[in-house]
Amino acid sequence: MSKEIACSGCGFSGLPTSFELPKSDEPKSWQITNIVLAALAGAALLFFGIYVIAALALAALFPPLILAPLIGIVLYRRWKAKKAKL
Repeated sequence: MSKEIACSGCGFSGLPTSFELPKSDEPKSWQITNIVLAALAGAALLFFGIYVIAALALAALFPPLILAPLIGIVLYRRWKAKKAKL
C-alpha cells in the first residue's frame, strides 16, 4: 500500500487522491504507463461516444424521412380517388 496522506492540522487521513503514490518497489514508469493508458481509454471513449450519439441521432431522423413521403403518397391517392368520384 502507498504512504498515507494526512492533514497536518487535524490528522484526517481520508483525503481523496487522483492517483496512488508509487510504492517504493513499484517503478515510476509503470505509474506513467497507467496514466497514459487511462488517458487513451478516455480519448477512445470520447471519440466512439461521439459516433454512437451521432448514429442514434441519425436513427431518430430516419423514420420521419421514410414516413413523410409515404404519408404524402397515401394522401395524394386518397385525394385523387375522391376527385375521381366527383
